[in-house]
Amino acid sequence: MSARLNRLWAQVLIEELTRHQLDYFCISPGSRSTPLTAAVARHPQTQSRIFFDERSAAFHALGYARAREQAAVLICSSGSALAHYLPAVIEAAQDQIPILILSADRPPELQEIGANQTIRQAHLYGDYVRWFCDLPAPDSEISAVWLLRTLDQAVHASQQGPVHLNLHFREPFFDASESEIINEVATPGQFYRGLPASLSHWQQSTAPLITQAQGLLGLSAAMQQQITDALQQSQRGILLLGRLRTQAEQAAALDLAQVLGWPVFADPLSGLRLSPDLPQIDHYDLLLKTPLLTADRLQPDCILQVGQTLVSKSLLSMLSSLPIDTPYILLSASEQRQDPALRQKLALQLDLATVIPALLRDLGGTHSDLLQPLQAAAAQARQALQSCFETPALSLTEPYVMRELAAHLPADRFLLLGNSMPVRDFDMFVAAGSHSQAVFGNRGCSGIDGQVSTLAGLVQGRTQAGVLICGDLTLFHDLNALYHLPSLSHQAIVIVINNQGGGIFSLLPVQKQTDIFEPFFGTPHALQFEAAATLFGLAYAQVQQPQDFLVAWQTMLASGQAGLIEVRSERQANAEGHRLLQTSIQNAICSQSAAFMSQ
Repeated sequence: MSARLNRLWAQVLIEELTRHQLDYFCISPGSRSTPLTAAVARHPQTQSRIFFDERSAAFHALGYARAREQAAVLICSSGSALAHYLPAVIEAAQDQIPILILSADRPPELQEIGANQTIRQAHLYGDYVRWFCDLPAPDSEISAVWLLRTLDQAVHASQQGPVHLNLHFREPFFDASESEIINEVATPGQFYRGLPASLSHWQQSTAPLITQAQGLLGLSAAMQQQITDALQQSQRGILLLGRLRTQAEQAAALDLAQVLGWPVFADPLSGLRLSPDLPQIDHYDLLLKTPLLTADRLQPDCILQVGQTLVSKSLLSMLSSLPIDTPYILLSASEQRQDPALRQKLALQLDLATVIPALLRDLGGTHSDLLQPLQAAAAQARQALQSCFETPALSLTEPYVMRELAAHLPADRFLLLGNSMPVRDFDMFVAAGSHSQAVFGNRGCSGIDGQVSTLAGLVQGRTQAGVLICGDLTLFHDLNALYHLPSLSHQAIVIVINNQGGGIFSLLPVQKQTDIFEPFFGTPHALQFEAAATLFGLAYAQVQQPQDFLVAWQTMLASGQAGLIEVRSERQANAEGHRLLQTSIQNAICSQSAAFMSQ
């Protein structure tokens, strides 16, 4: 009876998930999760990928969900297996990425008695999941309607972040008649053996039992008038574009930027940073560090932020120094508080793709006196940077590699930015291009974990080739995920900056503590990645001279193979290069101070 009930519950759950269009499963092998794994393996409408490392599986699911804007499903056995999901669960929670976890567990009679591979799995992820349910072991006395409605609620909750269902299964997992039912799958008009007749309407259908729409707040007429008045009355407004999660949000934000005509500070993860179609202020992170572009000098009279997750530290510093009464409006789809500068006056959770067009219908003529001077400053910055990058001192620094990569990234590729320096280098040194491209990053909690796995999930979710640029410690942290790259649907390339340690710390004040810096922060090593590329069947190239990077990049692209490009860099030279670039911009802006201040 246990085997048949296990099979029935698992089949019903997987069938209902596919009816919600959740058909991508990341499975880590295990015995207790056998009913779920078997149901996925035998369902004709599922896609699955097998992971021997649960942490890698979770970040793969995260990348896939980022790409598809819908949940990927994780399946694992009991014990420590689901604990390895935690870093990705935290990232998903912070960034509202949909993930659905189905963890198998021992039944209640095996809890708290020292049974093997048994831990307290209930509420393991604490507040980082949007919803948790501890399902009982399959039982013929429990309504199948309850089971379906519980899963439907989990799917609904997952639209705002990770959800965890913990499923208890008793042994045995197969019975003597298993070979007779191996092809028994629910399709329209075909009944699961043992399912109650009360669900005959569900069995005959292809729709979920319940579908719940995600409800985001709209704008009242009074609130909409308040926002449009603030925008129209502003003379020195600035538009901030944070992370925009969907193409619909990005399109709406682009329309808003074009109508407002305000200077735009576009975050690397806004999806619009490379767009040539809006009044962007390139290199604003560097510009805001100069004495002429402080909040006191700029004196913005309105800040409008659309979207979440601002990477730039100098932008945050500028916002934090604004007068406390400066109008600062946040429009975001996120339900989480996002006010690290503690300056926002109005923060609204909204469906941006719906609300922004409504705002534009009521928005009359607007302008910003800051647009022209900020564009002039950005032009000075671009010129200063270009001159600097032509000097030998900037030959193979990390900013050089980032600029070259962005300048030669084909239109049909997406870019995943590793944390620590890559996302910051992109923010500082990459300007808008000739076309928009998708740019991603795990900035929910900004960890270096799971980056290669995220790349693989994005490739599968977008069905598009992609590239990850990351540091050496980041790659070490997720090295086993290289195993999946050759089997992906499209080409995946990893560019690793190997500076033999943690390069970001060379740019922080701790680098002056010479007695402790190297062993505790620099984390030096003498390892290279060629052997890892060979082990996992990747094409490989090493770059040690600036002229070699573009050749290696274009050769790798042309090969069509999954590959690894290792760029050898020096931490100290890189730190000096960053300082030189910042100084060159500051000198260029200060030399134009009279012209800038007169505008």
